[in-house]
Amino acid sequence: ENKLQKQTILFGCIVAILTASFIIFYIKRINLRKKIAEQKKALLEQQLQASKKEILDFTHHIVEKNQIIEHYTAEILALQKQTKSFEQEQTSVLQELKSQTILTQADWVKFKILFEKVHPNFFSHFKTQYPELTQAEIRFLAFTKLEISPKEMASLLGVSDEAIRTLRYRIKKKLNINDAKEIEQSVAT
Repeated sequence: ENKLQKQTILFGCIVAILTASFIIFYIKRINLRKKIAEQKKALLEQQLQASKKEILDFTHHIVEKNQIIEHYTAEILALQKQTKSFEQEQTSVLQELKSQTILTQADWVKFKILFEKVHPNFFSHFKTQYPELTQAEIRFLAFTKLEISPKEMASLLGVSDEAIRTLRYRIKKKLNINDAKEIEQSVAT
């Protein structure tokens, strides 16, 4: 009976050691998974922040470029008023300058790539939900998502403030909303 008792105690100790080892192994495994998940999350957050900074820098660069072009355009127009004679060569220079104000297709493609890094599926969502939206209207919604003012939009796109107001009006009708604030809310989701 003493031998049986010793064997039972020995068996109990072995089971307790195995159970404790399993619990320690399980806890370490959970902690390792948690640590890996936190590292992945931190890396993704860093990438998201870098993408956000990159898109803001890109947009800022375009706005600055367009402001410079607008400044020179205003100077040319001021010279035009002073001299009252605007020869053909000056007209072609002004037209060329105005054409450079407009966001080029290459600029738009780069902008879309950067924007999609920060806001995945934004463009496809609006194109799917509202297939009647034009490229210009979707571009307006993207700029709205970035909280770019209508004046800056006009500068970026090389159009008048009135053109931006008209664009906003058309979008409100197509999205069936009444207030401009609702446009901001619809792009916020």
